[in-house]
Amino acid sequence: MVAHTDTDTPKQQRFGPVDLALLGVVVIWGANFSIIKAAMEGLSPAVFNATRFTAATAIVLLAARVSGHDWRVGRGDAVRLAVLGLVGNTAYQLLFIHGIARTTAGNAALMLGGVPVYVALIGAALGLERLNWRGWLGCLLAFGGTALVVAGSGQTVEVGGESLWGAVLVLCGAVAWALYTVFTRPLLGRHSPLKVTGLSMLAGVPGLLLAAAPDWRAQDWAAVPPLGWFGLAYSATLALGLAYVVWNAGVKQVGSARTAIYVNLQPVLGLLIGWLWLAENPGWAQVVGAAVIVAGVLLVRMGTVIRNA
Repeated sequence: MVAHTDTDTPKQQRFGPVDLALLGVVVIWGANFSIIKAAMEGLSPAVFNATRFTAATAIVLLAARVSGHDWRVGRGDAVRLAVLGLVGNTAYQLLFIHGIARTTAGNAALMLGGVPVYVALIGAALGLERLNWRGWLGCLLAFGGTALVVAGSGQTVEVGGESLWGAVLVLCGAVAWALYTVFTRPLLGRHSPLKVTGLSMLAGVPGLLLAAAPDWRAQDWAAVPPLGWFGLAYSATLALGLAYVVWNAGVKQVGSARTAIYVNLQPVLGLLIGWLWLAENPGWAQVVGAAVIVAGVLLVRMGTVIRNA
């Protein structure tokens, strides 16, 4: 299989409509951390996750149907989409939702802020990108900042040490999302972003429904507060349905490395919104860790050389 990689052309480097759309996605995701934390007060994490993701998948498939998309894919691409659905949707969503249920919205945002580093490292390992000394230094800084956040997680919320495990779960989810971002690029060279998004999401639904099965009977839907329903609607339509399509469109048009760099804003937005809305007061480890992660990711972006294939 020929790898589709970013091309480092002057046209790609200019800020354009795709960049503006990706900025909008990061704002949506930045608010999503706090919205999910608030919404899950009346919903179990597994039920919330399965409900919002199934609804988002239906929205994306309906949009593709209305726009006249052809769903046919070859056997090889069908297998790749199924695997990506399990990694980037089932695994990522389960790790993310159970992680954020145990830690703060700010900590979750910080963990996902390292996605550009993981994308760069995976790209380098596959020969799609090369890291110079700035890139490797940025990776070390980003990992150091992540370690600070994880180490200080247990001091930021009432559940104590459980917050550390929540941060670790979200961190593992960030790696899963990085893998999804890198390996969707070849598929996006052959299929539309809407088609890749819809089919990979469809592949991820059964696992999420299965994981939520034990909690369905115990869920009291009548007791779900208005904020819970708002959180479901927001996550399904904006944070998943719309954002996933725009994200994959960005990967197709400007490449995985440049798309992933917009995640840099998530730590800042997640901490800020969590502080303003949920009164989550970050400790010194989170503040220093956030600064180190952002600095590291910027160095990775400066130190990444894209290889053509």
